[in-house]
Amino acid sequence: KDGVRLSHLSLNKFKTVQFQLRFFASLNAREATIRSLMFQMLKAKTTRYPSRRMMSQQTEKLYDLHLSHTQSVMGEAHVLTQSVRFAHPQYLQDKQYYHDVMTFVHQVLHQPLFDENTLAQEKQFIKDYFDSIYASKARYASKLFWDHMLEGHPDHISAYGDVAYLDGITLDDIHEAYQSMMTKDAVHMSLVGDLEGLSTLEAFFDAFGLASREPIWPSFMHQVAHQPLTHRYVVDQVTQERLFIAYDCPVFPGDAAYYVAIVMNQILGDGSESWLFQDIREKHSMAYDVHSSLSPAWGLLTIQAGLSYENLDKAINIVEHTIDRLKTHPVSDEDLSLAKKTLRHGVAQSYDSPRVLSYRMMREDLLAIPFALENILERIDAVTALDIMRLAKQLKRLTIFTLGGHDDGQTQLQSL
Repeated sequence: KDGVRLSHLSLNKFKTVQFQLRFFASLNAREATIRSLMFQMLKAKTTRYPSRRMMSQQTEKLYDLHLSHTQSVMGEAHVLTQSVRFAHPQYLQDKQYYHDVMTFVHQVLHQPLFDENTLAQEKQFIKDYFDSIYASKARYASKLFWDHMLEGHPDHISAYGDVAYLDGITLDDIHEAYQSMMTKDAVHMSLVGDLEGLSTLEAFFDAFGLASREPIWPSFMHQVAHQPLTHRYVVDQVTQERLFIAYDCPVFPGDAAYYVAIVMNQILGDGSESWLFQDIREKHSMAYDVHSSLSPAWGLLTIQAGLSYENLDKAINIVEHTIDRLKTHPVSDEDLSLAKKTLRHGVAQSYDSPRVLSYRMMREDLLAIPFALENILERIDAVTALDIMRLAKQLKRLTIFTLGGHDDGQTQLQSL
């Protein structure tokens, strides 16, 4: 409606109503930094509740209404998400409650109180966030890996933007970003809950007071041919080597082979029963941790491990041997059945979470990924050993990246 996309799932099995309001804009580092600051300032205070304490007191009065503002990256999109969860009024003796909730949400969106003090506080919060990444070597290694893997792509930009821009951002920038979000951003709203007796869907939407718009939706994925990159070893003070191996896996959300990739990844390295975990950790005791993960928005499969420098070459060789095994030998019926059983359980369990349901509705609407549980389970069950071998043959190693503590590490990687 009015250029805003809306997904609604009417369920009465939850005692709450939950919605996510997502604002999408094209991704670049400076704008992401400004937008992240603005969106957090929006939640900090309003003209009606001009302090963080007063905002907190009001959410408590609304029976501990949950309000959160987060930022994320989807392909080439910077996404700002307002999440609200409140008790269904049928469980409360308060006829004014629903009206009070919607009034409060409207105030958060339309009555911002942007000031220098809050801007300075939010800048410091973002600086602290980036400092915390370096403090955790696992997170720092992951950041360096993605910077290496996605250099030149907008995707490598953090959802918080870039700390280098923070000091130069002014209140005028914040106001401009706010106006752009409220009038130009592409918007998706997902609602999980029963509105019967509360409101019509149209009246619920109108309560937000969103301006009519003709949005341009950013791309949510990079369907490009990846090129091999030079292996890279970064030296730092670490207690173990952080290994990343990236493979081109040309499957994207909505593709016919999407669920083939999910089942393949489950067998390869997603869980304690996976091939990599059993071989590298359990059998050879080489790694403290090893797992694989899919990044469908980028068409990538990544294997990560934490291990000693002495085991680096051996672990890489085992990974390569395991990938070759996927390409040349059909997975066993036992492995296939176990992977499907694990995935089916996880998917079915996720449908008990309003937050996950909201996210799945958004994915169906924007990425054409089926929402219905039965549809997803059928697609998982339909995957065959031949499907997996066929997809595995398309895997191509792109790069090896390691954060470690040895000066000769780069030479070691280049020899592989």
